[in-house]
Amino acid sequence: KKKTIKISAEKRKSEFLMHRQQKMNRYSSERDALFKGRAVDSSVTAEKTHDMYEEENDSMVQSLAMKVAQLKSVTIDIGDEVRNQNKDLDEMVRRLAHLHTYSHTEREGE
Repeated sequence: KKKTIKISAEKRKSEFLMHRQQKMNRYSSERDALFKGRAVDSSVTAEKTHDMYEEENDSMVQSLAMKVAQLKSVTIDIGDEVRNQNKDLDEMVRRLAHLHTYSHTEREGE
């Protein structure tokens, strides 16, 4: 009985290794077909790959253009806000200077 168990274990191991090798051979041939163009015309594959990269690049360029436009808009808004705040500060300084001058002339007149 020990001999039968040993043989069947060796047989299972052999079957497993053979099955694994078949899977690897199938994977290898599919990989070769994909990357080396063995099963399909390589010029068609290269053209499809080129088209795929072109579409991806176009999409990325559009995305980048939208981000640049958003950044430009935010930058313009920040510039407008800074200019408005500077005008407000200048007006405050002018009024405070006027008040300061007015209060000094009133004191001198007393």
